[in-house]
Amino acid sequence: MYSITYRSVCDPSFDEKDILKMLLKSQKKNKRLGITGCLLYHNNKFVQLIEGNEITVKTLYATILEDPRHSNVQLLHSAFSPLRLFRDWSMVFNNLNTKTDQVEDKRLLFDTIYHESDIVSSPGNSKITLWTNVYDILYAEGSLTA
Repeated sequence: MYSITYRSVCDPSFDEKDILKMLLKSQKKNKRLGITGCLLYHNNKFVQLIEGNEITVKTLYATILEDPRHSNVQLLHSAFSPLRLFRDWSMVFNNLNTKTDQVEDKRLLFDTIYHESDIVSSPGNSKITLWTNVYDILYAEGSLTA
């Protein structure tokens, strides 16, 4: 299993409705390609973990680099992993722009990933713990649906 974590800035003209359309299209394509992962969005910024076959993941990332909806794309981490963190979801999405207390933990995790990228690139357990925390929070609130 190979994974890439990156961050980017979303084109400001690309609104939440556009993001949801992109997500639906991506989920179908990812399922067909065996890609899974998690996409987090907050204040026009994305953090995404994509996982799957190495060549497929690298090809998808190259497409993202060329996508005009993204700017300032920065690779935070890439590695082989013995396990798939988001095994049952072609792409989990969570919009952290909502104004509720329930998303505060997710915002803190988002800020940790986006602004402290060294935690994402640290070996083994801290990276897995970080994404496991994202998974657990999303699962607890019912955001994870197949």
